[in-house]
Amino acid sequence: MTHIATKAMQVQQTSSTTSAATPATTAAAYDPNLLLDALMHHLGIDSDGALSRRLKVARDVIRSIRQGTMPVCASMLMWMQEATGIGIDELRRIMGDRRGKCRLGFSIQPRLRTA
Repeated sequence: MTHIATKAMQVQQTSSTTSAATPATTAAAYDPNLLLDALMHHLGIDSDGALSRRLKVARDVIRSIRQGTMPVCASMLMWMQEATGIGIDELRRIMGDRRGKCRLGFSIQPRLRTA
């Protein structure tokens, strides 16, 4: 387990308010806030504004992800990987995303050739 994943689990365990939750059940929960907090710790920054500047996204995007109104899409994971050097698989694991594949929210259609 990497340092960032260990820190993410520590943050999640301390922020959990239910006494019935065990580390095994909380580690698997999907939580984008945990990923954002772990990135901030890894990059040594202390605000969502600084994180948005580092990831080169609008501050509203980070706020929407924290509020749960916007998912962490594949392109966002790529920007996070570029900014931190952490692999996409590791970022998804920290967030608790256990899906087999991560797909883009759009598809690139081939151009139709006209004669």
